[in-house]
Amino acid sequence: MVFAVFGIVAAAAVFFTLWIAKRVRPAAGGRRGAFDQYREQIEPVERGIMVALPLFVGVIAGFAMAARWQDVLAWLNHTSFGEVDPEYGLDLSFFVFTLPVLQAIVGFWLVITILCTLLAAFVHLLYGGISGGGREFVASGGARIQARRLGHARHVRHRRELLA
Repeated sequence: MVFAVFGIVAAAAVFFTLWIAKRVRPAAGGRRGAFDQYREQIEPVERGIMVALPLFVGVIAGFAMAARWQDVLAWLNHTSFGEVDPEYGLDLSFFVFTLPVLQAIVGFWLVITILCTLLAAFVHLLYGGISGGGREFVASGGARIQARRLGHARHVRHRRELLA
């Protein structure tokens, strides 16, 4: 169950990142860019990559989180210890059962967010959504929006860590 849940979440995140990055790419113009030859080589296998890469990431992420099955099982069957931590006011069972699962979920989310950000940047760079040379850097509106959304996901996690 742990493998399936986290594998599907990771695969869906990667698939939608690739799909959005490809969908918001700028229209192909008459100018030739540095990545045109790479784009032409990838176009025949583009559909296969859109399926294979999310599946591959989903399987790897599923196995990584399935290794934490003992923590998840302990969390699902947790009981109260009846003692309260003097500093945080939480039952001690929170630190034994709940905290390891929360740490695993946050770590999973962080890795998937970073991976999706890198994939989106690569796709935008490949299809001309991000370009530049020398001192010039240009990003299309779609590339900026997607980068902003993915950056916001990491920012929320960082703020929660600072507040904890």
